[in-house]
Amino acid sequence: MGLSCVPLPPLVGELEALRPDPLSSRLADPGLPSHPSHALFKRFLPRGSGGMLCFALKPTSSLSSTAIARAFIDATQLAIHAPNVGDVRTLVLHPQSTTHRQLTPEEARENGSTPDLIRVSVGIEDVEDIIAGALASHSLCPSHSSARAKSVG
Repeated sequence: MGLSCVPLPPLVGELEALRPDPLSSRLADPGLPSHPSHALFKRFLPRGSGGMLCFALKPTSSLSSTAIARAFIDATQLAIHAPNVGDVRTLVLHPQSTTHRQLTPEEARENGSTPDLIRVSVGIEDVEDIIAGALASHSLCPSHSSARAKSVG
C-alpha cells in the first residue's frame, strides 16, 4: 500500500463549493469530472494526482484580477508565498508575477496563466488546516469580504 500525503480531493471539494460564489471564478483540477482532461486523468492517473491545483477569483469593482489574486495570497496564514514547488509545506503563488513573468500576456494566456490565477502546491499539513487556511484567505481577501457583506446585507 502506498503512502499518500497529499490531501488534494478534500481541498478541491471545498474550493469547488466556492465556485457558485459570485466572487470565485474557476478551479482547474483534472480530477474534477467537469475538467476537459478528466478522461485522460482517469486513464493515466487512476490512483490520483499530485498536490498541485490552480484556481481563480473574480476581480471586483475595486480590485483588478492581479490585485485580487495578490490579496488572496497576502491573506494566507498557513500557506507560504513561494515560487517553487515540491516542498513539504503548502505553497501558494501568483504565476503571472513569478514563474510566467517573462511571457507576453498572449504567451501566458496560451499556457493557461491568467492574471487572476492562483497556484497551490499542497503540502503535508493536516487536511483540515489546509482547507481552513484556504477558506480563511478567501474570506479575508479585502474586496471579497466587503463584497460578500454587501451581497448578504
